[in-house]
This record gives sequence, structure tokens and C-alpha cells, in this order.
Amino acid sequence: GADTKLLDWFADTCNGEVNRLFQEMMKVKLFPENERGIVLNDMVNDGAIDDLSSGTIFNLTGAISKKDLQVLKSIYAEIDNMDINEFGLLTILYTNFSNMVQIQMGLNPTPEKLGIKPGQFNAIKYNCGKYSNSQLVKSLEFLASIDKRIKTGELPTNILRDYIVLSLFSF
Repeated sequence: GADTKLLDWFADTCNGEVNRLFQEMMKVKLFPENERGIVLNDMVNDGAIDDLSSGTIFNLTGAISKKDLQVLKSIYAEIDNMDINEFGLLTILYTNFSNMVQIQMGLNPTPEKLGIKPGQFNAIKYNCGKYSNSQLVKSLEFLASIDKRIKTGELPTNILRDYIVLSLFSF
């Protein structure tokens, strides 16, 4: 009884959490079929699923790589509802910045030389120029230093996500 676009959005927002999707749909199923669309719509509008987000770690890393403050702002509005592993964030950003350094500062870089797919190469090349060469180097050095700082107890992991984002945007 619900609009298929709303159902698709709801499923996407559950981000592969099949149990959560099942639980929410069982709630909706308690109502007559002709009222289910209204109930689902009300659940969304009343914040019953505000603890879910369709955003991913790649939305965040993409905003950082593009130095896009507007997108970052919208991501941060729901970041606590996103499944973002701090070490995954660090790994992805290190790889992204390493690739940006090689493409932006390299001599005639090609996907073959860098060992990456042409589509990935083009996406990274699109992000080039958002950071100056010195900002890229400083960012890469910063990301490379984090592992040691965590292991030595200098950097607590509970602030890692925000620390990385704020630091990268401050260079």
C-alpha cells in the first residue's frame, strides 16, 4: 500500500540492515494494506527512523577529497547515524590522498602506471586541484602519522573521525 519510491528509499536508508528493515516493515504490516503507505510516511515524518542514514563512508571521504564544505555540512547533520569506522576512514583517505599526490604531482600519470582502474583514475583526477601540492603532502604526512600516534597513546580513537576531518580541512 506504500509508494514504491518511499519503500526504495526506506530500504536504502536501512543500509543493508535486513533485521532493521524487517522490524520496521512488521510494524507497518500491523495496519490494513490501504493505510500502510500513510503509516510509513508518518513514520518517516515523525522521526521514527532518524537513527538511520543512507550516507556512507564514501560520501564522507568524497566530500573531503573534493574539499566540499557544503556536502560535508549535510553529512555531519546525520554523521552519528552513519556506519563509519574510524580506521576504515583513515585507510580510504590515505589511499585517496596518496592517489591524488601521484596524479596531481606526478609526471604524466596514467591508470596503468598507478595500477588503478581508468574510471577510478578519472574520478581522482577530477578531485585534483582542490588542494595545493603542499596541502596534499601535508595531508598525506598527517594521515600517515596517525597510526603511530594511536599506538603510542598520543591520540585517542574516540575523537579520531572528527580530528581527521577537521585537520584535513585546516591545511
